[in-house]
Amino acid sequence: MVRVLLVDDEVRSGWKEVCERVLFQGNPIDATVSPVEARGLLALNDYDLILLDMRFGEKDHSASKTSEYAGYRFLEQFLRSSFTSPIFSVPVMLFTASNKIWHINAMMDRGADDYYIKEHPNVARDLEFSRQNFDRLKKSIPELINLGIRRRRIHDLSLKILRHCDRGSLSGNIKERIEQKLKLGYANLFSSMRSYQRQVLGSDSEVLAFIIYWSILEELSHWFYNRCKHWGDAWTLRNGTKLQYQAGGVWYTKFNTIKSDFPRDEVIAGDKVKNVSLSEQICGVLRYNLSWNENRCRKEFLDPLNNYRNKCDYIHSSSTEICSGHFGRGDTTSKGYDKCVQILEFINVLLGQ
Repeated sequence: MVRVLLVDDEVRSGWKEVCERVLFQGNPIDATVSPVEARGLLALNDYDLILLDMRFGEKDHSASKTSEYAGYRFLEQFLRSSFTSPIFSVPVMLFTASNKIWHINAMMDRGADDYYIKEHPNVARDLEFSRQNFDRLKKSIPELINLGIRRRRIHDLSLKILRHCDRGSLSGNIKERIEQKLKLGYANLFSSMRSYQRQVLGSDSEVLAFIIYWSILEELSHWFYNRCKHWGDAWTLRNGTKLQYQAGGVWYTKFNTIKSDFPRDEVIAGDKVKNVSLSEQICGVLRYNLSWNENRCRKEFLDPLNNYRNKCDYIHSSSTEICSGHFGRGDTTSKGYDKCVQILEFINVLLGQ
């Protein structure tokens, strides 16, 4: 059952009962009259949606700046204060009697996902506005709950990655870069895209988020091969396995056969040292650090993730697309969110070895 928290100083004036009957089919919701009490409930319970008033008490009603309102401060300083907070992904609907657009914009700018303008029958003057306002509310509630499910999955995987980073021996610099990329991926994945951005400008936030998450593999490769200290043509895992090395004046590499059934050392002909792609670097980690065979490398990394990355026209345009003038491919845009989940799960596997 969906769990909802209403934070409103008018809770005892009937808003709780109205919300339960009209919006949640009679199912009970939790309610509190202040942000202070809300903190206690959020510490004890997991919520799928928060309905948040903006002004609490006479002090707020006499204030002129949105930033002075208790609801705004609660949103800014608690609900959306830190990406690592367990409640960061919970959707927030502004539930306010104010129809001032600058107040609403300020709350949305600080992390509210949507808004509803509360109306009292005694002061409602525009019936059509009231109908549209209510219809929009009914439509937004299930959309926000579904958004919360999607965000929580990504957020949980991101926090798990950060916990792995804290437990591991990754350098502080690499950990900071991974955390920033997790935030950027989340920001793109759940950005409030306008229809014209997708339809007219051709933007796809889910594919862009995948590309950001994919790029975390660069940081992980640098750590697994200790590339921040040992840069060059030699590639040696921290466990001592040499994947590309020089012996007796001759260069050898395992990367030529890293994606085959039986990888082996091969002599690099001439003086041309092999340029190692990121997918080969990661396959080296999988085979010689995690002991994956060729089939598992393909099934869990190359086929679902590397091949998808290769189809992202934003960074990997093919000759067919370039010559035909067609931009983007349907199989990427339709799977963006699922691929983001897969790459984050894969990163957790890499770090959780």
